Amino acid sequence: MNRTPPIASDPRFSDLYPGHPNSKHPDNITQMDHALGKVMDALDAKDLAAKTLFFFTSDNDL
Repeated sequence: MNRTPPIASDPRFSDLYPGHPNSKHPDNITQMDHALGKVMDALDAKDLAAKTLFFFTSDNDL
């Protein structure tokens, strides 16, 4: 049973990797990288980036 909802990329990040066998995956990695960059810019603006840790986890649909 697949409990993970379908991947939904922002259209700006769709189809960035034509020909890739699972292009939605790298599209979403690029989208996440872009979003993290925006968070880091905000942290930099408040001089908090050096005091911040990010943890990424996944349940791998388990």
